[in-house]
Amino acid sequence: MRAAEVSTGVDWFQVVDDSAADGAASTPEPASSAPASGGGTGSLPRCEEDGTLSFYWLDAYEDELHAPGSLYLIGKAADGDGGFASCCVQLKGCERNVYVLPRETDADGAPVSFVDVFNEVSALCRKHKIAKFKCKRVERQYAFEEPGVPATSAYLKLVYSGEYPALPADAVGETFSRVFGARTSCLELLLLKRRIAGPCWLTLSGVAAATSSASWTKYEVALPEGKKGITVRRDPPPAPPLIVAALHVQTILNAKNQPEIALASVISHRGVAADGATSNPTALSSFSVVRKLDKAWPWDLTRTIQKDKVRLEVVGNERGLLNFLIARLHQLDPDVLVGHNIAGHDISVLLSRLSTFKVAHWSKIGRMRVRNMPRLSSSGGSFGGGGNWAEWSVVAGRLMCDTFVSARELLPSQRSYSLKELARTQLSANKPELEQAAIAGAFDETGTLLQLVRCVENDAFLSLQLMFRLQVLPLTKQLTGLAGNLWSKSLQGKRAERIEYLLLHEFHRLKYLAPDKESYAVRTAKRKAKAVEAGNDPDDEDDGGGRRGEGQTGRKKPAYAGGLVLEPKRGFYDKFVLLLDFNSLYPSIVQEYNICFTTISRPTPDPDGVMPLAVPPPASVEQGVLPRLIGTLVARRREVKALLKKEQDAGRRAQLDIRQKALKIMANSMYGCLGFEGSRFYARALAELITSRGRDALMHAVEIAQGANMDVIYGDTDSIMVYSATDSLPEARKMAETLKREINKHYRCMEIDLDGLMQAMLLLKKKKYAALLVEEKAPGKLSVTRETKGLDLVRRDWCTLSREAGSAVLDFILSGKPKEEVVSSILAYLSEVADKVGKNEMPLDAFVITKQLTKAPKDYPDGKNQPHVVVAKAMMEQGESVPAGSVIEYVVTADESKSSVAERAHHPKTVLKAEGFLQVDVAWYMAQQLHPPIWRLCEPIDGITSEQVAECLGLDATKFKSHSLSNDGGALPRDRLAAPSDLQRFADCEPLSVRCAACKTTAPLKGLLSDGTDGTPPGEWIGASGPLGCGACGARLPRTAVSNALTLAMRKAIAAYYTAPLQCDEPSCCERARSVSTHISRDDAGLPLFPACTVVRGRGRSRGPGGREDARPVTRALSVPAGALPRPHDAHRHRPLAAHAAPLVPLPLRRGRRKDQGCRRGEAARRDARRGASAQPRRRRRPQPPGGLGAGAAGRVRL
Repeated sequence: MRAAEVSTGVDWFQVVDDSAADGAASTPEPASSAPASGGGTGSLPRCEEDGTLSFYWLDAYEDELHAPGSLYLIGKAADGDGGFASCCVQLKGCERNVYVLPRETDADGAPVSFVDVFNEVSALCRKHKIAKFKCKRVERQYAFEEPGVPATSAYLKLVYSGEYPALPADAVGETFSRVFGARTSCLELLLLKRRIAGPCWLTLSGVAAATSSASWTKYEVALPEGKKGITVRRDPPPAPPLIVAALHVQTILNAKNQPEIALASVISHRGVAADGATSNPTALSSFSVVRKLDKAWPWDLTRTIQKDKVRLEVVGNERGLLNFLIARLHQLDPDVLVGHNIAGHDISVLLSRLSTFKVAHWSKIGRMRVRNMPRLSSSGGSFGGGGNWAEWSVVAGRLMCDTFVSARELLPSQRSYSLKELARTQLSANKPELEQAAIAGAFDETGTLLQLVRCVENDAFLSLQLMFRLQVLPLTKQLTGLAGNLWSKSLQGKRAERIEYLLLHEFHRLKYLAPDKESYAVRTAKRKAKAVEAGNDPDDEDDGGGRRGEGQTGRKKPAYAGGLVLEPKRGFYDKFVLLLDFNSLYPSIVQEYNICFTTISRPTPDPDGVMPLAVPPPASVEQGVLPRLIGTLVARRREVKALLKKEQDAGRRAQLDIRQKALKIMANSMYGCLGFEGSRFYARALAELITSRGRDALMHAVEIAQGANMDVIYGDTDSIMVYSATDSLPEARKMAETLKREINKHYRCMEIDLDGLMQAMLLLKKKKYAALLVEEKAPGKLSVTRETKGLDLVRRDWCTLSREAGSAVLDFILSGKPKEEVVSSILAYLSEVADKVGKNEMPLDAFVITKQLTKAPKDYPDGKNQPHVVVAKAMMEQGESVPAGSVIEYVVTADESKSSVAERAHHPKTVLKAEGFLQVDVAWYMAQQLHPPIWRLCEPIDGITSEQVAECLGLDATKFKSHSLSNDGGALPRDRLAAPSDLQRFADCEPLSVRCAACKTTAPLKGLLSDGTDGTPPGEWIGASGPLGCGACGARLPRTAVSNALTLAMRKAIAAYYTAPLQCDEPSCCERARSVSTHISRDDAGLPLFPACTVVRGRGRSRGPGGREDARPVTRALSVPAGALPRPHDAHRHRPLAAHAAPLVPLPLRRGRRKDQGCRRGEAARRDARRGASAQPRRRRRPQPPGGLGAGAAGRVRL
């Protein structure tokens, strides 16, 4: 049976009950806790007849600090009894390979010979105490980003033992210009030179018993021949079954509020398949160990354990628990450790307690004999959870599958990644909640203690079944096999490293020198050096090169333009909409234009420092490495999908499906390594060219559609939406086929296809829409499904009630009923919801809001103003593990003494335990969680207003004024498609008035547009031939008078822009402020939080004199760099000033300052930061208005 079929709806309580009914609690384990295996040095595993050893490689370990030049391969080998046992292979004296690039001439202009290079390299080796080395001349190619490196050149290859120190990566000399490979690890060289691609069978020749033990495996052998004795088997047998153990520890807080381990459970499976679905995922064995607290055991505990044959070990203290757990894990010797957030919590706590008690042989938690405990971090891991480097390193030799990390990668749309939520959505199983405060009380009675043990075992069981359900092991093994990296790294979600090794293997095969791997510190230093060289502030985020300042959560300014997103034609469409999508756009562009490191010449900056766009190679150029790799992956996936359609065996189909998924992930991830600055193969020129060609392809598709009189209503990166204006499905399909044919005939590798037909569509904003997708499952049988993207009802940070209400309103809108009936249904439904809420008929779950932590709670500089951070800290005080990446649940309660939402936020469990003393703040939920998202859905619908929605929800309608839909700048369908004239667009602008010297009157300047009095249409251009005349008497106005009047008007407008107050545009808030500090609170996306606004996505707009709006985003009003804040959230309506104002003449906004003033100020700020004054805000120049100038609505100037 497949894992998914067995695990659905099953929890550990049912498994135990079923086993008890059959007369056995679980598969028995050896009674002794003594290790059954243990790093012996005198025996060898079973070898082949020719003396070679068949070894299945799983993981590798390298300790460059304590054992340089040594590598350890850990895996499985055949045992004498026909099974498999753990085995470690020692490789000593692994070599480094360094490539030295000679100079053409020395400093005196004399030619440089290889003898000269050898002599200088020899001196360099002696300086770094490298006693023995070998050199030879080789030819190598280079195609990457280091300037001044020839495409093909002769190099001096330096080979020496890894036991010696590594040469500096930036070494240069009089006879050579640079070195490559100085910091390359021995493990990387082994994988590349022996072409080891992922877990596989290896043939080891010349093996001997190890003279010293470096691991805890059953067998340990040495390979005197080194890497030469390793060969990848060409006809490998199936992979051996894996032993998988799910671990979960239950903690309890001590008097110092520190977690101690009270209970630990392990559930194991000895026959897990590495390449496909496991046949019987519930064939499990288990054991648990519980230690005594500061109270006596229940009187009947021992008798009950013996009577019911409960596999529970009872020990006297925590040290005994740790010793027992480590010994049993070593005895079991699992190949894989599984758990939910096992790295971020279970292993982290376990290591901390092992360190506290100084437990001997603590490293048996892994398979390597590690003497020094790694430095542990209390931050709970980096973003995404999964712990830190220490937690993953100590289990070297065993794979660690963290289902929290895997679920984040494989289930991107999951609302919450807690084990409880994943068990419900993926396994249809129940996970009882354990209250931290109730754990100690469970030790009072035998029944409650055994129930606690079952709950902890259930957590381990669910994480194991979740691993089976998501097919984590076979999928990551396939990905590792394609990329050629370590399986353990794929299980950590290291997607960039997978692509890195895929390219490393290919370029090494072609004799190319790969870019050296740089640390974050080296990359940062280089980036700052380039910024200083260009005359920019290296710490200024506007330049796209600095880090975020202390307490800032904004993102860096993008280095180059990404995908094109067309302005949507907002509204509701009740006829078919065609969705056409380019298949794998970026990989296809790489193939279409032969974009590769080896084919693209890198551009150089022009005199102004602007980097021009790279040019694709001509068609005559040989196909590059990237297009060939992507083409191979695509072709292999096509073959696998063809086999999948024909395959009838369920097990074989599962393997083929996993393989095609892995091929798809690898092909689509190729572009990411080019545009990711932290990637080893980062190439901005290539990434920018790919996105540029993507934008061109999208615009070309739009032009072809418009040329065929089709209405393109939206487009996003690789897809376009076309309004068909027909109710006929055959006609819509015919339109799509015609458009496909016209677009595809222009390309060789790129292909656009019909991705969907939408029967009705509500298009709100960019990346925000809902539609009814029509699919023909069988001839004449249509299936209609609702699809939503970007709407509030699919976001985590809205409560369940808000999402359910939004979903119901959306169903009304897409129902196809008459408009009047839709409006009345929506209003009636909202009144019903408000009535139920008012009568307290809604469960507490309906008010739960979820939000994800992007970092550890203690790392938030303004955490006291963010509800989810406050709740997370409260959870940590109760002893719960809350790492970065956790999704926090909270409820906002009513408390008149606390105005801040963060102060009134509590975890749902806290609200339930309060038993009525904490009441849900109904008014807040209606105003902040229901009205905003529902009104955004209803806004395009005629006949319904914001005031009506507010009234139905029981709110004060006067506080919720409707805003005109046209304020957003998006064109509307049908009767609103026509763009407004200039006179309509600038009707609110103050006209430019000039005083006439002839008639002594001040009148508006007529300008160069007709006012309609001379018979020409109003607003029509009348040319620049006529003179500028007085609006009163018609006398000619001197150009100097017009220029001066225009200058004064613009200065007045600019002054109005900077002095206008800010007002939150959330209808329920409307908070006004004259100025806002740069150290305001922000949400996780970097968007500002108004002091009195409880909507986390709030922005601000300025109000000019008279209360008129200036659609000026708050990013300009906060006096912070625009790059420090991302693009404002689409939930509020703004449009740039340039869309409202007529063209203005640029003027200097301030007097000049001394040339060195800015430099001294920047140096002073950096000096203060070094002295610890970083808490003081760094002074910045006040930002310019949008478009270079700007004004409030009252100060706009119209010609």
